[in-house]
Amino acid sequence: MKSGFTLIELIVALAITAGISILLFQVYNQSMRLLTRVDSVVSTGMKINSFYDRLEKDFSGAFIPLIGDLELAKRVLEKHEGLVRTQQVRQQEQGKDGAQKTAKVQSQKVKPVTLGDIQVKRSFVCKQKNERLSQVSFITCNPLEVYKQIKPRIARVTYSLESDPLQKGQYKLIRKESKKLNLGAIKEERGFVLLNHIKSFRLELLATEPPEEKEEKKATQKKEEKSADKKTSEVKKEQKEEIKEEKPRPLKSYTEWPPEEKEKSEKKKLPRDLPEFVKVFLTYADPFVSIDKKYEFVIPIFNYRAPTKEVLDVPLLVQERLKKEEEESGPVKTQKKETKVEGQKGQPAPTAEQKK
Repeated sequence: MKSGFTLIELIVALAITAGISILLFQVYNQSMRLLTRVDSVVSTGMKINSFYDRLEKDFSGAFIPLIGDLELAKRVLEKHEGLVRTQQVRQQEQGKDGAQKTAKVQSQKVKPVTLGDIQVKRSFVCKQKNERLSQVSFITCNPLEVYKQIKPRIARVTYSLESDPLQKGQYKLIRKESKKLNLGAIKEERGFVLLNHIKSFRLELLATEPPEEKEEKKATQKKEEKSADKKTSEVKKEQKEEIKEEKPRPLKSYTEWPPEEKEKSEKKKLPRDLPEFVKVFLTYADPFVSIDKKYEFVIPIFNYRAPTKEVLDVPLLVQERLKKEEEESGPVKTQKKETKVEGQKGQPAPTAEQKK
């Protein structure tokens, strides 16, 4: 009989080759999926990392600077000094003519110089609509570094969310930076797209709630009563226990900054002029994968200032500059006059022989 393959052998061979080809196809398919996933992770990861890095640098360095224009700060000081002088003169004249001028002095109140008078106005502004950011603008001490150019120390940064004409239902985040600190000057600057393929983007501004006046009064009254009744050692122990029992103030979230007109009462209670934390909510539409990715991260603001209502006698920066100007111009002339007078007075009286 002639040797050859039977039908069963052919079927087994075809089944083995089919199984091997299916395994090879699955390996190829999985490797291609893995490559696309790696590409998406690398591309989106690099974009999100650079996006987060830029946001963190900008928001963490946000602060409220003093007025850079020395002449404007001088006007504020001169106005304050003029009001104080008029009050002092009228108080001296009170004793001569009686109660008529005392009533005038009481009606004219002197407005003291506050920190808000010498600060840049509207240094931190945030506006949102329908749980979506429209614009946030602030002054930061971490501006963008430009290759082979001198980096400015401070700059105004503005982020705005605009609709993407190339992708329907998606937005792009545009960043602008200006050396001019005025809010209106940022419109003239050219912006660049920091991130696109955005489905939603919003901010949540967090600030601690200050204690209410009633709570403060109750706490002070209790401390006074305990200190009056008990000894100092016992009071110290109780104070330590109270410090341990004290809980940190809760953070309150704001969608806009400064707060809206509805929150005027809350605006007065704000402890600072800047939020303490900025919480970012981002929904990113990955072009490689049909699934939307959601990101949440919190950025602290380190360079916050005291409230603008804090009263200042004389701003330190302006006072130092005024002293330097006085030393250069005024005191030099007075020193020369004083030396001449001191020389005349310091000479000994002439004797009778010298007079002859």
